[in-house]
Amino acid sequence: MLDMYLWLKNLPLVFLLGFFSFSASAVVELDPSESAQIKYSSAATTMLLSFGEINPEFKDQDRTPLLRVYGDGRVLVYHPIYSKQAGEYEMYLSRDALTSLLLEVAEPVFEYDRTTLMRQKKNVSLNRAIQASQLAEVKVFYQSDAPVSVFTFNIETFKPAGATNSLTGLSATQINWRGLAGDAINYPEISLIQDFRKIENQLRSLSQSKQLRKSGKLQ
Repeated sequence: MLDMYLWLKNLPLVFLLGFFSFSASAVVELDPSESAQIKYSSAATTMLLSFGEINPEFKDQDRTPLLRVYGDGRVLVYHPIYSKQAGEYEMYLSRDALTSLLLEVAEPVFEYDRTTLMRQKKNVSLNRAIQASQLAEVKVFYQSDAPVSVFTFNIETFKPAGATNSLTGLSATQINWRGLAGDAINYPEISLIQDFRKIENQLRSLSQSKQLRKSGKLQ
């Protein structure tokens, strides 16, 4: 038993993530004092997360998500007909890569609470107003036609590193965030905003992967 423990302990994390995956659902069973744990469906029909962007100023627009990721690792990228890249593109993530992606997005998503976030933004603004009397200028980035970043997540359970209990209740959860890019500039001290901006950038980067292959052309 000790030899097995030492063998596992010396393995790379990426290998461990694959080692503890199962066919019905992927479960990462690692020491909670060292790593997070996550459980999600591996069904090909289950969409685990999606990302898209809509502009509230335009009524007639295609609201199909830019990116969708499914339980079997399938990544589907969609560009509307009015885009230069119009069409559908797809690729597959390995089980390890899929688990890694979900682990990276899970904690900020489970921590998201709009009421708390608005209170944090208000407190920061109040503190800046107090400081403004002592400063010559306070710069704030504002975009009147800021787009809405739309995220959906479908994760069964998540246990943060070092936690004793798993978090649940993130089935088909949608988060709409208007002006996320501007918020990230204006509130560098609010970690949740920075985390979501990082998630957005990561999903955009995935949607531009060189591994994507065109699977369909829009009519």
